[in-house]
Amino acid sequence: MPFPSPALSVPRHATPNRLWEGIISVSSERDRPLRVGVVGVGYFGRFHAAKYAALEGCALSAVIDIDIERARAVAEPYGCPAYDRLDAVIDQVDALSIATPTSTHYEVARTCLENGIHVLVEKPMTATLQQADALIALADARGMLLQVGHQERFFAAQVGLASMASAPTDIYCERMGPFTGRSLDCSVVTDLMIHDIDLAQSLVRTRITGVIGLGAPSVTDYPDEADVTLYYANGCTVRLVASRASEGRSRRARIVQADGTIDIDFLARTCSHSRLGAIEPQLPYVNGSISGRRALINDNLGQELAAFIDVLRHGGKPMVTGDDGRRALETALMIEQHMNIVLPEQRAAGASA
Repeated sequence: MPFPSPALSVPRHATPNRLWEGIISVSSERDRPLRVGVVGVGYFGRFHAAKYAALEGCALSAVIDIDIERARAVAEPYGCPAYDRLDAVIDQVDALSIATPTSTHYEVARTCLENGIHVLVEKPMTATLQQADALIALADARGMLLQVGHQERFFAAQVGLASMASAPTDIYCERMGPFTGRSLDCSVVTDLMIHDIDLAQSLVRTRITGVIGLGAPSVTDYPDEADVTLYYANGCTVRLVASRASEGRSRRARIVQADGTIDIDFLARTCSHSRLGAIEPQLPYVNGSISGRRALINDNLGQELAAFIDVLRHGGKPMVTGDDGRRALETALMIEQHMNIVLPEQRAAGASA
């Protein structure tokens, strides 16, 4: 069900004062910028803060981190107050991005939703399916917006991937990068591969019938590299390769179907569609076209946050709902449960054999 227009609806749990201080609930408040904030400004959260500060229709009103000095360092360039406690901003914001460690997502999001604060939570939305279900139910019961941060969906929407990839038979996704020291409380599957899980599942809307895979820790206690194949009931095969300990960077996907192949490079921001060996000349384009190949200037995170604000102000359904986030999490956890783990000593023994 689409999220109701904030200009027309009144949250059932809100007090009269909350109507004016929280979500825009009456037409006379429609032009007031939404007060937004970011919880957790480590590696990725600081980018949320920068994007919000530049967006129209909202005002960066709070930066929260358990390290108050880090919060101040991020907040100061934008003239924004910094806090080291979530409860200090309950009445200061309408919506929050949650970019804290995965293990804390549930408690932070629950506190926000219970206090009338709309939520954009980074992927994975929670550590467990039970937590995901609880957040979805809470958001529905309170009439709150819950959006999950699978930002590759916005690139896919811009290139019109859903219309091109109407019946995939094989999908290959590769996502690799050097170790950044972030996301130390989860594996590469829920850290990076989950982006491609979500993207694949947005194209293949059927159940998984089989999974095989290997994972290996290298820089953390969790698998930092993984190679997984998913088998779907309609015959589609999806291979996912991810590493957060590689020397170079790669984020690409290839989608094969009966009428041709789609190649996406998420880093170069390009997409090409060949039909039975010939490059399709009629692709839409964003910033110029080169004979059927699109070169795109795209800001996935900026678009994601702008869409979050737009749904809050004008209503509609978020591109990535809580249910979408749950589905990606369910598959990621299934992969973690079933893939074989290669320990460092086993890898060393195999290399020397």
